[in-house]
Amino acid sequence: MATSDIKKGPLYVDSTNNRVGVGTSSPATALDVTGAITTDGLTSEAANGTITSKASGASFCSFTANTSAGNNAYVFFQQAGTEMSRITAYNGDTLAFSTGSGATEIARFTTDGLTFNGDTAAANALDDYEEGTFTPTLYHSSTNNSTFSSVNGEYTKIGNTVTCQLRIDGGNSGTAGSFLVIGGLPFAVSQAQGNMGIGIWGSNPSQQVGNIHGFNPPRVFKGGQDVTTQMTFFTAMLVYKTS
Repeated sequence: MATSDIKKGPLYVDSTNNRVGVGTSSPATALDVTGAITTDGLTSEAANGTITSKASGASFCSFTANTSAGNNAYVFFQQAGTEMSRITAYNGDTLAFSTGSGATEIARFTTDGLTFNGDTAAANALDDYEEGTFTPTLYHSSTNNSTFSSVNGEYTKIGNTVTCQLRIDGGNSGTAGSFLVIGGLPFAVSQAQGNMGIGIWGSNPSQQVGNIHGFNPPRVFKGGQDVTTQMTFFTAMLVYKTS
């Protein structure tokens, strides 16, 4: 022990390595705590490895590694002795957030995704959320020679459901005669045939409204029939399923 080191009961200060040990005379880190610290009123959880931080006598947060509950770890937030919220790491692969004096779970991150209000079913987990832009196309299937100069698309993906808005103008859909289809979607279509959206289109200045069916690629319909004429503008909203 260096002459400037301090050892007082369970407290040890290693001035040579700038370390402090609590319950150990060989601190391995800047602050090395060995043994349990009381939870200061948190009697519902084991006190193994707990560190309590107080801003005042009325409120504090407590960090607990609870070896008696399957190696779960907790962060408690209390005020005046009442639990206000809690963060729980279950066995290292699930993170849950709870609020209120009864620690009611409101959200949980699992390996399957995000669940809410205590629901832990893998099938109900939200596994993806995404927003972005894409470059849509509108063309006749046999030629694919459209000449549009203004093409804009935005999408939102929640789980396996994709919602798209697209606006196409400043040209035409190419050589008419075959199916009029939509391409360039941000995710592949994996739903059966059926109505997946509605659009407004035409050859200026005329305008029509019709449906978009869930073929792959999606096809433009009017009155239950394929649209095969040339278009010079097109706007649409699509909602479809992807894998």
